[in-house]
Amino acid sequence: MPVSANGTFLIDSAMKSMIWERAKGEMRALIEVQGSYSSSDREPKGESKWEKLQEAVETFISEVEDNGLHE
Repeated sequence: MPVSANGTFLIDSAMKSMIWERAKGEMRALIEVQGSYSSSDREPKGESKWEKLQEAVETFISEVEDNGLHE
């Protein structure tokens, strides 16, 4: 729960956390939909479009969280 050092609930931090978690869920849902029908959508090197999307999304999420950009 987002709480300041003196124990005060921080509504802005709570709202940002909620929005960030929802955004991650939406991006991951896109990956699942893409993966559900693109098994034949292979690039020449054998990597599918949804696998590339998954890698990009997870890299983005890690970058944002590792750098505290979502806070």
